[in-house]
Amino acid sequence: MARLLNDAQKTSLRVTLRLIEERLLLLKIFIEKEKIEGSVYCFWADVPAETIALLERRIDQILETVREIAETFALHKKIDKLSDRLRATGSYFETLLIDQYAGKLVRYGMVAPELEQTLDPLLTKLREQIRTFEQKFERD
Repeated sequence: MARLLNDAQKTSLRVTLRLIEERLLLLKIFIEKEKIEGSVYCFWADVPAETIALLERRIDQILETVREIAETFALHKKIDKLSDRLRATGSYFETLLIDQYAGKLVRYGMVAPELEQTLDPLLTKLREQIRTFEQKFERD
């Protein structure tokens, strides 16, 4: 069956299924955790237990069909390592944070004069912590 797809088609199918599978596996983790809470983000599994049970069964069914398609078309598995994710996360955070300095926030409206002295040092501290975090995994 793998011969039914050319390389580009196979890649497209593999990437699509990988994105679906990854999201469903993350949902399974979120369901298991029930609640994940930080300072500016909170995830809460806000549905009744019977709905969770049904959702878990449906997720498993979908994952089984993804597995069936992958086997049918000989789609190889992408190995996603924590170390790679950690390195990529640092770069991603840097990209997000660089545009939050007072001088950049002017694009959303007038910036309070004291914002630069209050926000910018905290953002710099956060960026330094992220760089240190990221550098640990560049050496390993």
